[in-house]
Amino acid sequence: MTRLVESWIRDIAGSIEEYSGYLKKTTGLDLSGLAVRISGLAQRDFSAALSMSQVAVVPITTGQGIIGTFSESVAAIAKCVGLQAFVTTGTDVAGIHEACAKGAGILFMADDDRFIALDVKRGRLAENSASTARGYTEALAAASGGLEGRRALVIGCGEVGMEMLAELKRKNALPAAYDIDPNRLKAAAAEGYPTINNTVEIKKFPLILDACPQGGWLTADMLADNAWIAAAGVPLSLDEDASAAFRLRLIHDYLPIGVAAMIGDLFRS
Repeated sequence: MTRLVESWIRDIAGSIEEYSGYLKKTTGLDLSGLAVRISGLAQRDFSAALSMSQVAVVPITTGQGIIGTFSESVAAIAKCVGLQAFVTTGTDVAGIHEACAKGAGILFMADDDRFIALDVKRGRLAENSASTARGYTEALAAASGGLEGRRALVIGCGEVGMEMLAELKRKNALPAAYDIDPNRLKAAAAEGYPTINNTVEIKKFPLILDACPQGGWLTADMLADNAWIAAAGVPLSLDEDASAAFRLRLIHDYLPIGVAAMIGDLFRS
């Protein structure tokens, strides 16, 4: 899991409704709609489930410590999806105690290694890497008119990238993988996924799922003119010119899609 930087997420709480509206214009799904799609529930059933749940975001101080505005951003995203949410005053175990004492049924917590959502009442767990992969794959499917039978390239074969490949396979897409690390590329090939060995071949794919954590290397001339890019990796792989050129065909944020997908995963039918 890439550790976020405060400057990346500082404005999320104040702009989340605007971003959700932008996402709907781009993909046809706002954050709530994306969570519903992932849950597999009807909108009415999903809304009913949310109405009976409350989220507490518990700041965790271990490792490198709390990222500024992270907890507030997660709570704002949960509210945008339709949940009641608050950030605990206490941290770590004291925060978990506070959350449960106040009746929260869902706890969001993150340290240096894992970002999870735990439904303490129903014993269900959502983990950010898997949920982020699912969220971006669903968003790409919605934006591009579906994935079945279509070639899609996953850039970056770490934990999120491998989950993306699995999601594409489940959706009957035709996934392929690229990674600058030959060992990761071999691991993807060992799972049965076709691979490409150089960036020249990226242009052959109309659908891109980007899970690469290296920013600013992907240029516009490396992409097909009609490509859709769903980029979960941070910082963004696309350079400034490519970001501008593909702004209407680019799905990317630093936190909202992943959190919305975690909520959807907690309520999956």
